[in-house]
Amino acid sequence: MDLESGLQATAAIAAATALGQVVTRRFPIPLPVFLLATGLLLGNDGLGVVRTDELSDFIGITLAIAVALIVFEGGTLLSVQTLRVLAPAVRNIVLLGLVITPLVGMIAVAVFLDFPWRVAALFGALVSVTGPSVITPLLRSVRVSDRLRAIL
Repeated sequence: MDLESGLQATAAIAAATALGQVVTRRFPIPLPVFLLATGLLLGNDGLGVVRTDELSDFIGITLAIAVALIVFEGGTLLSVQTLRVLAPAVRNIVLLGLVITPLVGMIAVAVFLDFPWRVAALFGALVSVTGPSVITPLLRSVRVSDRLRAIL
């Protein structure tokens, strides 16, 4: 990977993110959905603008920085007092979600899309991973109660 390719990929991702911010504020599309579609369009199997197979080291570093920022922001938004009150609900959502979501995702992909069970299991595992980078934009686009917002 050369620096120029890394910078071009970063510029494409930044432009897609900026466009996503504009589009998702005007239309009822959650930002993660827009970014996922844009990633498919610009990625290896789409237009090939962002070639992740050639940029694995660069993307690894970029993702590490992004995850650090997301986790740090999440920590600044947490209220320990609210977390104590809502701990049982959070625990139940995490435990049930960790079991139900991958299973339902796996079965749906295997049965309805006729994917091999190993690929379906991988899909189920991938869609079950949800963090603040996905939840926060979704909460901005839908109205939920303050209690549910705090739990999520």
